[in-house]
Amino acid sequence: MADPGETRRLLLSGRAIAGLEGCLGGLSPEFRSVVLLVDLQGMDYTEAAQVIGAPLGTVKSRLARARLRLRECLQDVWELLPARFRLGERVTNEHADPAPRPGKPVRLPG
Repeated sequence: MADPGETRRLLLSGRAIAGLEGCLGGLSPEFRSVVLLVDLQGMDYTEAAQVIGAPLGTVKSRLARARLRLRECLQDVWELLPARFRLGERVTNEHADPAPRPGKPVRLPG
């Protein structure tokens, strides 16, 4: 018999993925392409610029604007996202891997 907690987690993660897919699908092709290349495939900005045949500044601008639109769109499924992906919220689970907030310096020990 399936664990009810695990079933709920899988359903919620499925809804979060569907929300993310919907938000990605709502981006213009120019914005979606840079998000896919940089954020999902792990290319650096220069590589992405070469792939799409655009100047480096255009890639950076499109990526910033695409991320802003994704953040706005994802407000509808915000509570479904893992805490480490929710900007501006503290992670209460000490086992979670919090992502650094953009624009904030990361302090290294030592």
